[in-house]
Amino acid sequence: MLSHFDLKAEVERMRHGRIWDRTGHSSKTIAKEPRLRVLLNVLRGGEKFHERTLEDRVTVHAVSGRLRLQVAGRSYPLPSGHLAVIEPGAEFVAEALEDSSFLLSISWSGLPVPPQAPQPPREARAPAHPFAFSPTRPWKRL
Repeated sequence: MLSHFDLKAEVERMRHGRIWDRTGHSSKTIAKEPRLRVLLNVLRGGEKFHERTLEDRVTVHAVSGRLRLQVAGRSYPLPSGHLAVIEPGAEFVAEALEDSSFLLSISWSGLPVPPQAPQPPREARAPAHPFAFSPTRPWKRL
């Protein structure tokens, strides 16, 4: 089966809603599967989206506007049309530098991680993705 979304039209609808008028941000789940969530978010310039630490991989795709991502104490620009892959366990903040929209995709492996499971040192872990945000392997600035 295929799901298709007109992101430009969805963003416009969200920007004309009561939630946007009242708060300056809005979020809509556009895909909800057992191991995948995709949320469309719109932020007024100056607003921030705070995400708690997730155990699985997250992507942030800037659909319109300009964002600044803060990951592991560092700041990264994310202009329209760019995609960021954030490694598991990293908390992030997306700040809209102007009215912006972005897709947040969260994938779950479905495998529970025991709370006391030993983790190899960061240096010993295989890189997640060549452009992933990582405190030990910073993403190349634009």
